[in-house]
Amino acid sequence: MKKIFFILSILLTTLLLTSCNVEIGKEREGRRITITQTVSVFDKLDDNGEALYKKVIVENDFLVNPKKVVTYNLGVVDIFSYIGLEKLGIEKFGLPKGGNPLPESLREFDNKKYADTGTLFLLDKTVLDLFDADLIILDGRSAKHYEELKKDYPNADILDLSITTYSYETQKNNFHVLGQIFEEAKDILDEKIKEYQTNFNEISLLAKDFRALFIQVNGKGFSVGSGKKGRYGLFFNEFGFLEADPNGNKFDENSHGGNPSNTEYLKDVNPEVIFIMDRNQVVEGTGSDLSFLKDPLVKDVLAIKNENVYMLHAESWYTITGGIKSTSQMISDILAFISKVN
Repeated sequence: MKKIFFILSILLTTLLLTSCNVEIGKEREGRRITITQTVSVFDKLDDNGEALYKKVIVENDFLVNPKKVVTYNLGVVDIFSYIGLEKLGIEKFGLPKGGNPLPESLREFDNKKYADTGTLFLLDKTVLDLFDADLIILDGRSAKHYEELKKDYPNADILDLSITTYSYETQKNNFHVLGQIFEEAKDILDEKIKEYQTNFNEISLLAKDFRALFIQVNGKGFSVGSGKKGRYGLFFNEFGFLEADPNGNKFDENSHGGNPSNTEYLKDVNPEVIFIMDRNQVVEGTGSDLSFLKDPLVKDVLAIKNENVYMLHAESWYTITGGIKSTSQMISDILAFISKVN
């Protein structure tokens, strides 16, 4: 009797797999193109036994118009949302929904029909095993998994589109690569990247005369930074502002955009315009304390005195870097100041 049940269970499983057209591990068929990309590979262990990674340039063949796609890059999710999965030919889609809630602009993907493939940092291998992706896209927080994914999923294409630190040139390259892989996206991405270049050029003509300071608020405290080489260097590189702190580059090694600061620093630096991003709103879901702006010590700081303090759309600046809607939002945030002085 047990043997009969065992045989029946095998037959049932086979029928289910066949009916669902599950072909896990099958080599992908279709036209392929060669793409050169920069990826992270293991380098060595540091003194504490932690893994260190280095960047290398590799060439890989990629399937054109993949149908089963996973991305750990929320900027790419933003792009897919803007263009539409159906238009791109994506039939099965997965993204990191574990950990913090998805940004408001991406809530459409909270639907159960889109697989939850882990967090921005951690991969859910159980889900990935069953997903059988054609393409897996990484970002800065997940880039270290490149070699692991190449080994565990040899029939999937692994693409690193890291843009945790925004730069126009990186976004331009990412759009170019995505346009090669998803043919229906090419014209849209080409048009948008040209649009952003025009926006940056026009803004920088006015911004170049103003000393700006970027502030990141974190609950009850705040941090300042960064310089041209830092995570938020686009204020000075793409948007063209002057650095309110000529020593701003000292903050560049801090991945979150600055170091803990105080009102005395604001008084000493005396920026003409201040941009504030509330990281706590993204991470904890609650707004931060901004009472430091009303401290008597900073009442004569030019940005505060002239009401040139602007809140940034935190999700676009912090977690959806490099998207279409998010980049447009970042530009719009800066235009709030530019329109005032124009």
